Amino acid sequence: MTDSDRNVKTTFAHASAEMEAVFEEGSELERQGKLDAEATRRIEARLQSISDRLDQKVAERIAEIKVQHPTTPRGGPWQKIAAGLMLLAFVSVPLEFTVGESFIFSFTNTYRAAVPLLFAVLLPAFAITWFRLERKQHNLAYRYPTWLVRWLLMFPLIVVLSSAMVIFSPFGWSALAGWAVGTPSAQKTAKVLSVEPIRKPRRIGKCDQKAKIDFDKIEANICIEGRIVGPTPQVGDSITVTGRISFFGFFIEEIRVK
Repeated sequence: MTDSDRNVKTTFAHASAEMEAVFEEGSELERQGKLDAEATRRIEARLQSISDRLDQKVAERIAEIKVQHPTTPRGGPWQKIAAGLMLLAFVSVPLEFTVGESFIFSFTNTYRAAVPLLFAVLLPAFAITWFRLERKQHNLAYRYPTWLVRWLLMFPLIVVLSSAMVIFSPFGWSALAGWAVGTPSAQKTAKVLSVEPIRKPRRIGKCDQKAKIDFDKIEANICIEGRIVGPTPQVGDSITVTGRISFFGFFIEEIRVK
């Protein structure tokens, strides 16, 4: 505790004692029948004086704290950019696990090839951003007071996860865009590379059977549940798919074995 904090604490203690004495005096006057208008005004004035001194002391202490710890603007431009990217990334996750399970991104192969480079750029960028944020706000320090846990486990995990979410967010957003702006397409041909068994028991709102297909030289894992017309495709089968096509990719609505 600093000297200023001790002074504030002492001031409050003295003020409390003074107020108690004033109340006792007022109670005594009331018992004696002497608490007239003049006495009431005098007691109120003394209480107001005590309150004013407390307000002044608190204001002085707040001013000292502001001088010792000047405030800085919350979040520079890079932190705002990082926050925006993270927001987009968070929203893309449910998109990828809903619309994205039936969507084939047009630029999958090119984007996958660029993933190592994107990680090389975003990992240090997020590391610097989160490190600066932690130095200002100490959120990790409050949650994980142990230094080893904070810096050797949680901090790297946060950096990697945030980078990965941003890097793979285009898949979710492109799936939504492709479904929204796509137009009906003629049949396309694909080849089945693998088929998962139907998950039992069935889950409501989740895909219970997936398959890996080769679609126009793009290998993609898609949800085939509820989209098959006729027999279930097997590994090696050629299939035809119909759906909605756009600049972003192909949204599969129906699957048939050729």
